[in-house]
Amino acid sequence: MEIPPTIRDPLLEWVDCLLRSADPEEVLREAAAALGSPGHAVALGLWLPDSEGTCLRLVIGTGALAAAAGILERPLSGEPSCGAVWSYHSGRPSIETFDAPAMPAVRLNLPLRAREDGEPIGVLTAEGSPALRTAEAQQRLLLLARWLAGLLSVGASGSAGPLMARLNRLALMVNEEMALEPLLHHIVRELVELLRGDRGAIALMAEGGDHLVVVAEHNPAGTPSGLGVRIPIAGNPSMEWILRERRPLAIPDVRDAILGPVGPALEALGIRSLLIIPLVVGERVIGTIGVDSVGRPRVFTEAEQHLAQVVAAQVAGAVERARLLAEAQRRAAHLEVLHTVLREATAAPDLNALMERALTQLRAALKAPMGAIWLPGHAVVHGLSMETRRQITEAVRTAGLVFQGPIAVNDWHALPMDHPMQPLQPVIAGVGIRASVTVPIGRAEAPLGGLSLAVPEPRVWGPEEIALMEAVGRELGAVMERLQLLERLRAQTERLHILYQTARALAHGEEVFELLEQALGEIRAHLEADAVSVYGRDAAGSGLRLMVTQGFSPIPRVELGEAARTITGRVGATGEALWVEDCTAYPYPPETRAIIEREGFRTHAALPLRHQGEILGVLHVLWRRPRALDPEIRDLLQSLADLLATGIHRAQLLERARQEAAERAALNRALGEALRLREEMIQNVSHELRTPLTVAMGYLELLAEGVLGPLNAAQREAVEVSRGRLQELHRYVELLLTMQMARAAGEGRRQPLDLADLVREAARRLQARLDPARHSLQVEVPKEPVWMVGDPEELACAIGEVLDNAVKFSPAGGRIGIALAVGEGEILLRVWDEGIGIPPEHLPRVGEPFYQVEGGTTRRFSGMGIGLAAVRAILEAHGGAFHIRPRSPRGTEVLLRLPLHRDPEPQTSPPDPDPRG
Repeated sequence: MEIPPTIRDPLLEWVDCLLRSADPEEVLREAAAALGSPGHAVALGLWLPDSEGTCLRLVIGTGALAAAAGILERPLSGEPSCGAVWSYHSGRPSIETFDAPAMPAVRLNLPLRAREDGEPIGVLTAEGSPALRTAEAQQRLLLLARWLAGLLSVGASGSAGPLMARLNRLALMVNEEMALEPLLHHIVRELVELLRGDRGAIALMAEGGDHLVVVAEHNPAGTPSGLGVRIPIAGNPSMEWILRERRPLAIPDVRDAILGPVGPALEALGIRSLLIIPLVVGERVIGTIGVDSVGRPRVFTEAEQHLAQVVAAQVAGAVERARLLAEAQRRAAHLEVLHTVLREATAAPDLNALMERALTQLRAALKAPMGAIWLPGHAVVHGLSMETRRQITEAVRTAGLVFQGPIAVNDWHALPMDHPMQPLQPVIAGVGIRASVTVPIGRAEAPLGGLSLAVPEPRVWGPEEIALMEAVGRELGAVMERLQLLERLRAQTERLHILYQTARALAHGEEVFELLEQALGEIRAHLEADAVSVYGRDAAGSGLRLMVTQGFSPIPRVELGEAARTITGRVGATGEALWVEDCTAYPYPPETRAIIEREGFRTHAALPLRHQGEILGVLHVLWRRPRALDPEIRDLLQSLADLLATGIHRAQLLERARQEAAERAALNRALGEALRLREEMIQNVSHELRTPLTVAMGYLELLAEGVLGPLNAAQREAVEVSRGRLQELHRYVELLLTMQMARAAGEGRRQPLDLADLVREAARRLQARLDPARHSLQVEVPKEPVWMVGDPEELACAIGEVLDNAVKFSPAGGRIGIALAVGEGEILLRVWDEGIGIPPEHLPRVGEPFYQVEGGTTRRFSGMGIGLAAVRAILEAHGGAFHIRPRSPRGTEVLLRLPLHRDPEPQTSPPDPDPRG
């Protein structure tokens, strides 16, 4: 069919616009869309013979033929089974009519031949509305068929060669799960053979975008390999043209000026002509394919360029998919590392194990054979020898480097002289490290340690890699801070426990030796000390005698003036504490050195026992293993020494008081002093406990609320148990202080108050806590006010303590009662229970500080014996009295007597809070 001149130019313009994509499938889609009309779609299909020539197969289809592409085939032997087979054999177009759902449709088959008289290559089929019968539609299809025939005949050597088989093979390669590098080598070989070139190469754009790097080649011509060669962009007109136009550039002669400085290099390789095809993704050129002619000039035809574009489009897609996949895999690996650290950091029972796993995963994700994580007291190092670690550590220490932000070195051999890491350059480069990156662990302003990765070759560290390491560093820092906080809390709790137990032993002891035995036993047990001893002044005051020792046998007596012969005499004379973390290196006096070496002690603390400026003795605490005497342990030992000094002084006063029993006045003075010291000791102990107790409870509240980071189940349980124990200890301390304040307080906080209202409030609070299945509460309070003058906080504490005591000693099912009444000029408050009662012989002492009916560690009910003592102190401070008596048939009754306020009250009910009425 000839193309009439009147429509030739518009048709050529349409085909030229259509063929810009150089992708046969896309060309057919665009052509089908252009040939169709509203309501009348057109489908196009390309039929090609299989490699054996036995059947005709539909290889590309659009519209209604798309689903049959790759599946539909017709035999070429025998009678023609369809119009496409007839047109393939006859070389002439055929038209078929068939019934479509809406209207009769037309199928037009156009044969594809390499030349007018050449062998058949394939068939172009168009089916759709009867509009395909028009001359314009058929002429457009004819031009399209000729372009396809020219494209398919490239490389056919005068016959319909295996072009489509090569294209299909290339398409299959691109879609196979093959590594990118071997895929590119296969593709460049196929394209060189397809275009009958001598050699070829594929170059990809470098990350910086200023040059390309040759990553694959096919070089049967035997010219030198170009793998790894960098192709500059700046000053290279050919590459600038490719980036701007994004279409093939055929260069018949490498001496062409468009090649710029690259031309002489190509000419030196024997290359005469070349075709450069860009790899385009969207609007970006991500690389090029080059096909070269060696030794002879060559002109690459437009059809060959179109064919190369088809291959380049597939290669560009494959490269982009490979890059996206690699990026996704890299990001997934990064997220997996961070996820693992975050997941395991929540529990983090073992910081070393967490550091080991984090470093292993980081090295794998970032492909670094060497790495290290270091924190105070912890270090994990991979890929470096012990000697290398020592050299680097010494160099960092000598240079005084502090890593407060990420420091990346891309090449230690090319490190600028003004770089902050320059002092380490000789050592780092000398151990085989070429590139490294270090980030701080924890907060940048106060780093706890560092995290480093290193490689033996130059490397540019990307922002994502550094960001991943920083995230891991922050999480490791949070874990370290959380574990340090828990350790401090445990130490603080232990310190409070030791102080409490020592204070308890001192408070209960009467004989000085018994007192010291119990106190030193607590110190030795809770500090895990191997030996302890206490020296006290002898009667003459000229020397120190051994009072109590546990774990070793020291010198029985030393003179205070013999500081050069014994450490005990030196500390007792000067009053200065001695802290020795390594006994083997300390210059002990000879007698003390003999004991230290004989017993094998490694750590030693000796403290003066000072009370009100007077040195009463010396405390020794010793360990047979090395131990750090940090500020916390020193503060604890100093507090224990103060308690012991107070206890020794108290015991000495009591001993002297017993010796002077014949002289009543002297005995009373001694007892008064002893009691004063006892109260002073209790107050000192209470205040000593109160501050660290408040701090510890505050930290536990922060932990329980999750402010300091998430806790696992075991950590939450430990925090809750610690909170309960500290709250119990807090109650005891507050009772001690309340008792002291009640005894010392004057009239400053006294005010008129309604005692009936206080009793009702106390009963309401108790009722809210009671388990109805275990206890019932009976309340008898008059409706009218019961006025008195007093401290409402202290009285509320006393009422609450008596009620709590009744609940504590009441069995399940027991009743508890409280009754308020006004008697002859006084107020009577009775609280009773149906509990176990109190043996009559103990009644006189109930209410004394620290006295308990059941003492010792085997008692059934916990407590310190200060609750009722505080109640008695409050009642007596208000001019009242406290009585306890048995109740029939069982139980106990507590009677509180308080003075009634006799001044008339102007109000019989609380005032209205609103002054307007």
